[in-house]
Amino acid sequence: MARSLARFYRARAGARAGVAPAQLHVIQRFGSKVNLHVHVHAAVSDGVFELAGGRLRFRPVPPPSDEELERLSREVRRRVLRRVWRLKAAPHEALAELVARPRGGFSLNGKVLVGAQDRAGLARL
Repeated sequence: MARSLARFYRARAGARAGVAPAQLHVIQRFGSKVNLHVHVHAAVSDGVFELAGGRLRFRPVPPPSDEELERLSREVRRRVLRRVWRLKAAPHEALAELVARPRGGFSLNGKVLVGAQDRAGLARL
């Protein structure tokens, strides 16, 4: 997921290699009912960081649209399922079930925004 998001933000910034968004990914293995529900929470900056003149500089970019999030979700899904298949990390039946589902258990949500000076929002995050 991190590579797909980095590529997206790099392209959105019209930037070359060497720039990237800040990302923090956390794997959660359970749902709200303490059931098995493996998923990833990610915090991603709405822009890229680059070194310019020996200083780290942030270049903001507009957040992804719903359509772009849908496309990124399909890309992440394809990459994850392909890797799981190659590693034989899940039973074939489980992968077939995910492939058969419309979103296959994958979605991205870009609705939660935390501003740079939003200390309460950062604490909740």
